[in-house]
Amino acid sequence: MTTGQLFQILKARKRLVLAVTTVMVLLMVAVVMFYPPRYAAEAILTIDVGSVDPISGLPDASTNVPGYLSTQAKIIESHNTAIKVIHALKLNENKDVQDAFVAATQGRGALDDWLADKLLQDIDAKVARDSNIITIKYTSGDPKFSSTLANAFASAYVSMVTDIRSTGQQQNNAFFQTQLKSLQANLAAAQQKLADFQQKNGIIATDERLDVETLRLNDLSTQMVVAQAQSMEAHSRARGGANQPDVLNNPLVQNLKAQVAQLESKFKELAAKEGSNNPAYQQAQAELQEARSQLNQAMATYSSGLSSTASNAGSRFADQKHELEMQRDKVLQLKTLRAQSQILEQEVLSDQNAFDAALRRQTETSMESRVTRGNPGVLKSAPEPLGQSFPKAHVLIPLGLILGLLFGTVIAVLVELSNRRLRSVIDVELLLNLPVLATISPKHGKMALLQSKLTLNSGAGS
Repeated sequence: MTTGQLFQILKARKRLVLAVTTVMVLLMVAVVMFYPPRYAAEAILTIDVGSVDPISGLPDASTNVPGYLSTQAKIIESHNTAIKVIHALKLNENKDVQDAFVAATQGRGALDDWLADKLLQDIDAKVARDSNIITIKYTSGDPKFSSTLANAFASAYVSMVTDIRSTGQQQNNAFFQTQLKSLQANLAAAQQKLADFQQKNGIIATDERLDVETLRLNDLSTQMVVAQAQSMEAHSRARGGANQPDVLNNPLVQNLKAQVAQLESKFKELAAKEGSNNPAYQQAQAELQEARSQLNQAMATYSSGLSSTASNAGSRFADQKHELEMQRDKVLQLKTLRAQSQILEQEVLSDQNAFDAALRRQTETSMESRVTRGNPGVLKSAPEPLGQSFPKAHVLIPLGLILGLLFGTVIAVLVELSNRRLRSVIDVELLLNLPVLATISPKHGKMALLQSKLTLNSGAGS
């Protein structure tokens, strides 16, 4: 359907369109005149999104989550917020409200719940686009009541946000208080256990025994190495008895050997000249035997001295080794005690850290339970509305006119389609699928030729 056809239909059905428009306008006038007036009061809140946590000094992540503002709007429209409003304004104590509740429910259910549902039907909280503004609008038949309720919902929301967070933080605080008692008992037990262990084993905070005993162990180790070397040397010198180089190189032994050699030379000369019964022979023989005896005795004495020295060096080495082993055991025992003491100290430190962390969190939760997150502020309290929000004549009557024209047009088109008429050249051509050659004017009764159609037909005939 073309625009020309639509105008032809509207022109032909103008009475119908006018009738529908008139009915719609009269309907809107009736609404304006007879519908009970409604008054809307608006309170405007601002929510500080992305604020800094006053306790930790860090950005508050809870206010940066997606949908945070929408959640706050739902809190405003929540049942518990309405309950707070009822209690704040003492609406449940109003006799008229109580009578209305009994009449509506025959006394079944709770008055607060019924009244909260009634209030929530007229409350609307909307988040302004691309901002942190929430508008609270309450609509009722009394302008003063609307203003009071809008402001009451704003105050109840601030209280509700504080209660929600403080309730959670108070629960956390109670939990940490309980944990603190247990952690404090564990810390005291660990400290007492460490003190008893240190007292029993003579360990103090500045204990230097381990360092002193370690130095003594190192000293004994050095002495034992020296004693071992001396023992090996002494045994090496004592090995071989009288034929040891130390024995043979002894000055006394060498002197006696020289005497023995001289006496042997003298004895051989006498033996070659004199007989065995010669006094000089016998005297030389006795002197030689005496010198040999002295030499053997000196060598034996010196060899015995070397053996005694080797024995003493071995004993000294054995004593040093035994003392070293005892000192090593003592140092190991001290190290074991020190390790056990350090384990107990670590337990005390761990319990202390756990106690400090719980105490810190308990303090933080106690403070957080009294802090309002998001910092909601009232930008505008809801004043008593000066005019009704519904119905408005300057809105509804033009709206009725527009809707009447729209509905009248639709109805006119539907009626036309149900009873189709030929109202223009286009209608004839579309219906008969033939070109129109001329039209007769209803006013003058003359035929008007359609030049374009004649020209088109002539061209087709030729």
